[in-house]
Amino acid sequence: MIVIPQFEKLVILGYGLYPGEDKSHEVEIDFRSGLTVVAGINGLGKTTLLTLLLRMISGPFDLTSSGPPEKFEAVLPDDPKKLNRNVIDFFAQRVADGARDSFAGLEMLFGDKRVNVQRRMSDLKLSAAIEVDGNELVVDEAQYQVEMARLFNVSSFVHVLLLLHSLIFFNERKAGALWDGNAQRHVLGAIVLNNKLSAKFGTASRTLQSADSQFRNTRAQASKFRDELNEMAVSEGESPEVRARLKATAEAIAGSAEKLESLELELSDQMERHKIKRLEFEKAKLENESALGLIERAKYTSLLHSFPKMDDAARLLLARLLSEGECLVCGAEAKEKKAELEALLLKGLCPSCGAPPDKQLNSSDPSKFEQVKMKSARKKADVAARELRKAEESFKRADIEKKAALEAVVAARHQLSVLQDAQTELSALLPPDSERVERLKDVVNEFEERLAKERGTLAIATEEYQKILSEVSSKIVKIAETLSAEFSDRVNELLSERAALVTKRGTAKIGQESTSKFEFPVFVAEMTAADKPGLTVRQSQDDVSESQRELIDLAFRLALIEVASEGDAATFVMETPEASLDGIAMKKVGSLLRDFATQAGNRLIISNNLTNAGMITAIFGGATKSVAEKARREASVFNLLVEAAPNQALLDNRPEYEALLKEAVFGVNRAS
Repeated sequence: MIVIPQFEKLVILGYGLYPGEDKSHEVEIDFRSGLTVVAGINGLGKTTLLTLLLRMISGPFDLTSSGPPEKFEAVLPDDPKKLNRNVIDFFAQRVADGARDSFAGLEMLFGDKRVNVQRRMSDLKLSAAIEVDGNELVVDEAQYQVEMARLFNVSSFVHVLLLLHSLIFFNERKAGALWDGNAQRHVLGAIVLNNKLSAKFGTASRTLQSADSQFRNTRAQASKFRDELNEMAVSEGESPEVRARLKATAEAIAGSAEKLESLELELSDQMERHKIKRLEFEKAKLENESALGLIERAKYTSLLHSFPKMDDAARLLLARLLSEGECLVCGAEAKEKKAELEALLLKGLCPSCGAPPDKQLNSSDPSKFEQVKMKSARKKADVAARELRKAEESFKRADIEKKAALEAVVAARHQLSVLQDAQTELSALLPPDSERVERLKDVVNEFEERLAKERGTLAIATEEYQKILSEVSSKIVKIAETLSAEFSDRVNELLSERAALVTKRGTAKIGQESTSKFEFPVFVAEMTAADKPGLTVRQSQDDVSESQRELIDLAFRLALIEVASEGDAATFVMETPEASLDGIAMKKVGSLLRDFATQAGNRLIISNNLTNAGMITAIFGGATKSVAEKARREASVFNLLVEAAPNQALLDNRPEYEALLKEAVFGVNRAS
């Protein structure tokens, strides 16, 4: 029989979210009255408090690094997993100081043993050795986990975590074990098996899973080498044709390589020629520009010497026109005018009116030297322009020839690469040498021997698991009638429809082999439907509404606790439904929970956000006007409206929230 602890007292020190009514930052919650309601509005720390209770036992470990799994695997982990940083920092992230100086202590009863656990809230580590009946026992997490497994009377701390999530702490947002075959098998196994057999069952599960995985890996490797050996045999028969193709390919590669070498030499020559032609082209451009510069200077000198009295602005206008062929007045192209002016200057005629030298009043005798210099500059410019055109055409041809040579080289390289790839593929088709074949045969034989041994190991592991599973199954069948009766008593209090818990043949599957499927008894819910006679099996949580699922899960959880504890006192921590249940359902839940809370020694801890007042009233036993009863109920409420740091909603609406709390606890309306 497992032992479910009775929570006695939680002490929280130095945590900013719970300063306490006296602002001392020392908060103490007494659970010994049977029922404790953690009441408050959203944002005051209800979920934080329930999570703290969980982590006081689990510490910085869980079934996965992020907490309980959404769906359980066929085999539980060997050891608990260290929580990731985000989960460990859950409490630190909620206060400004990172919970640096925050501590919590949880006092529990395991049968007649009183246990005290103290942890730092910043990192969930033990802050002191745990005490059992006043004696300090352990100082590190490994020893602590061994001691907790002993106190819970289970085979390992993994099972402690399993029971925390599947029995003690009820999260209405997460589907329970009833809908998860693996979770059911793990929980029921932990309940019905003694520690020795439970440990043996876990070992057998992991051994079978490991043997199954190893067998499949070896079989895959053996198949790979066997296929390779078969391919060698096939390639031996195809080798004459392959060798002929390989010879032809080698000859083609030699010809292609020779052609590539010739083309690469041609490309090198073309690139050198291209470089020379580029230099010649650039030199011709410079010479052309120099010749044009001589013409411009000769024109300007001729204007200056022939017409010394010409206005500077007029001279600039003419010089610009003669130099660029562009009109300074309107900006238009004036190449014809430029040619006309140059002709006038060469003849000594006035560039403006065309008057001959003997008719010009504001000019000096034109210098024959200037005219000769201009004609000489023009001749040089004409020669330079012709050379520039020739150099440009030559450069363009060289550029085209270089590109063609480069494309030929690229194509030849590609062709050679294709031939080389073909040669590699053909070489792979050739039969290997006999020594290599013999080595591969040895490898295949070795794997076949390993496979035979591992097939035997798998058969032994399968038989061992089946033997223990049969024992587990028989023990589960023995409690089936009791569990079904306990479930029916509770679920029919909650649901308007008739419902029952029945045992079906399920499948326990460890690994991937066909031999790893085992029959296992599973519990499923049956329920009436509006348009069908009799009861209908509800295989998954999707077969019922959200509210029905929550009520069925609650009934199954309480039935499991009753069977697991064999009626001894236990603790049940519940995050109460806040949206999916209607008012009538809330009262039914409240009445059922009251039955649990009033059983001797039981501890019921629930959170409430003041929206489901009917359920809280029902848990307390209905409305009351008795002063003594009101005082008793107030003592069972951890009132976050006064114990927690207020948020803005509470600051703005405290009277209304206090009235809601009064209505929930005493069953009175706001006007009372």
